[in-house]
Amino acid sequence: MEKCVMEVVGELDVSTEKCAKVIQSVAYWLFDKKVPLSQLPSADTATNMVDRAHVLSKHQVAEGVLLSDRWNLHGDGTTRDHNKILGQQVALDSGKMLSAGFCAMAVEDQTTLLDNAICMMHELVDLYTESEDEREVLYKSMLEKMFAVMSDRASVNKAYNRCLDAYRKEQTGNENLLHFLYCNAHFLLGLSNVCESSLKVIENDICTLTGRKLGRDSDAKFQRFKHSSESAVARFVRTACDVFGPRGDEKNGCRLEWEAFCSESLGIKSRVKSFRMNRFNNFFEGAAALYHHRESVTTFLGDYKGKGNLKLQSVLCDAKCEELQALVRALGIVFYKITGPFWQLLESDTEYVDLYKFVQAMLHLFQLWQHDASDLLSEKNKGIFPDFAISVDEIHHSLYSGVSEYHQDITKKALEQVMGSFIEVTERQLADFLEGGVYGQEPDQELRKKMKHCRLTNLVSENEFGDLDFSQYRRRHASLHYHSGIQMIKKNHTISDWLKSKSPQDQSRLLDHARKQAHDLRIKHRNSEKLVLVKTKERLEEHYRKEQEKASARDEAKRQILVRVKANGGPCSCPSDVDKVLSCCDTMGKKTNVLKDEFRYLKQVLGIADKRLIMGNKKTDELEKILKGVLGGIDMQQEGTLVAKDFGVELEGTDDVNITCSEENVAIRTKFPKKREKKKKSVHMQKKESLRHQEQCVEKFIFSRQGTWVAVAYEQEYFIGEVVEVKSDTLAVVQFLNRGYRNMFRWPQVEDISEIDSKYVFASDFEVQMHSGGRSWIVPELSYLEKLYISYTELFF
Repeated sequence: MEKCVMEVVGELDVSTEKCAKVIQSVAYWLFDKKVPLSQLPSADTATNMVDRAHVLSKHQVAEGVLLSDRWNLHGDGTTRDHNKILGQQVALDSGKMLSAGFCAMAVEDQTTLLDNAICMMHELVDLYTESEDEREVLYKSMLEKMFAVMSDRASVNKAYNRCLDAYRKEQTGNENLLHFLYCNAHFLLGLSNVCESSLKVIENDICTLTGRKLGRDSDAKFQRFKHSSESAVARFVRTACDVFGPRGDEKNGCRLEWEAFCSESLGIKSRVKSFRMNRFNNFFEGAAALYHHRESVTTFLGDYKGKGNLKLQSVLCDAKCEELQALVRALGIVFYKITGPFWQLLESDTEYVDLYKFVQAMLHLFQLWQHDASDLLSEKNKGIFPDFAISVDEIHHSLYSGVSEYHQDITKKALEQVMGSFIEVTERQLADFLEGGVYGQEPDQELRKKMKHCRLTNLVSENEFGDLDFSQYRRRHASLHYHSGIQMIKKNHTISDWLKSKSPQDQSRLLDHARKQAHDLRIKHRNSEKLVLVKTKERLEEHYRKEQEKASARDEAKRQILVRVKANGGPCSCPSDVDKVLSCCDTMGKKTNVLKDEFRYLKQVLGIADKRLIMGNKKTDELEKILKGVLGGIDMQQEGTLVAKDFGVELEGTDDVNITCSEENVAIRTKFPKKREKKKKSVHMQKKESLRHQEQCVEKFIFSRQGTWVAVAYEQEYFIGEVVEVKSDTLAVVQFLNRGYRNMFRWPQVEDISEIDSKYVFASDFEVQMHSGGRSWIVPELSYLEKLYISYTELFF
């Protein structure tokens, strides 16, 4: 019964609550046996049995390592719900891969990674034998047999490799270096990153040549997204896959309608991929599918779908842009000729020491295509690895059919630009396989034999994190110890293969050993997780202490500046004060120091952000001229308050700043001109000094265009929204943002849409900036809007 529960729950994904009912049902229907539930294990008993299977799985890993001549340690870290988790796997010289489970971390640095590796090996030895004398011998044997470490190329992993190698030498005296292997699948991520950077250069060149922006960037309704750092091509691939592909945007997407359109109207099947699946290749593969469907996308969104939301309108604008689609075609060609074959190579049984042959040949082709990519534009081209070429299909045919000369020229230039970036990535990330590299030549037979079990990638860690996500989704309240046990039992086939292969006597002995160790192992892991929380708290407290020290240092620096400024006869509040202060200086050096202190006072004490207040190596006369120019825009009133000079309704070309200095109880409100290209949009705002003028400004406002940002007043508060439909000069439909933590705005899950009368709009056309990848928004002029709202309520409410 115990082994049955272990296999059913651990390997077959039956929950502990349903385990007894499953066994009861199988016994009745297959063997005509009626077994009462009272005679079957309860949920708690089944959980305890899974804990014992966890011990057996650790014993299996320890046995595999100790009986091998060599073994490799694979590891990778991730974050789930703000918790850092380390996953570890063991590759045996037989080629078998075993999961070593998960553990929690407070911080992912080289010390923590080393401690976890040591703890993992000690735990395997402790569960393998109960003899203290044997444990030390077996631990050193396990450490000495470690042959290689597989990870990604993060700097913390490189430091961890050096620490582990030094620790191994210290403990065993083995001077043979560990082999540091890196996941070659991450090379594709490097290609994705530099590819987008290269395409930005091409996009800028096209915009300069044509005099217009690409895709949606040329449409005024999308101007608020202009600060996005994402390239137009990457944006189109991401948003289109999000609205048409699986696991996409359910709120703004239209996958069901799109697939129905493809099936019923066109008689084809949608080939659009999810942008969230294979993160190593989805950028290029998604681009190929979207180029294949480009005309269907335009027809569907333009004729059948009707007026969609902004995301669908964005995809439509990008799909209609010929230049942008030529760049998308370049990405599709990269998938079929480069990244697709490389992925096929990684999934093959190619040995690690033979990878140099493919990498050096690939680099040679990149160097040729950098100067002339015409060969890539031929449908007959077999790509970088003919033996691992992607199968030719309708998407591949569409990349090479119906292409205009203008279209072809853009694609060719883009590919040549991209190849130059690919060369840099290859020389940086695959240096071990190039000439002169560690594995850049034909190995001797001894090294080939030793590295026969080495994998090309660390994808086993990526896959196990995917399994962990599913396990946490199904068992939301289970501990990491439980998830780790389930993962090991399932991946290692501990019960169905390993335990079943043992003799009845060995099975009985192993089960007895597991019963003794299971409870202690669970307590140990629980205490480890608590220790991680303690360390996390300590790190937060240390961070808070350092921030307090920095704040104290800044306050002290401000006080010192204020003392010096007062000693010099300041602070200056107008240009004439500057002449008065400088008249007391008898040397040029003293004048320079006085001026610099006034600069520091304005910048650090009052917080004025003006680019003119940069001292650098400027001479005394120049500093004096700049200071007078800055103070020339400021008036001093009787209360000792610096305020901005009078300004009109529009704040065009100004930056409104409000800062209070607690030391002197001085509030400053000033405005400074910015560069012409950084002018803010005009704001339909009222002057606080004149309520009558405010009323006239509000009455003048009319709704004129879709996409305008407006601030709408209610009796208790105001809301910021975007005009989505103009019905008349005085009536429009507005979709409102939801104000959240730290004045961050987001679109609510349930759309907040209302018809608004223009008389309730007290501000419009202000700047709303995208923040955090487009998921949230900020309003730089929010503090001024709040003051306008107060004045508006005093007038009308």
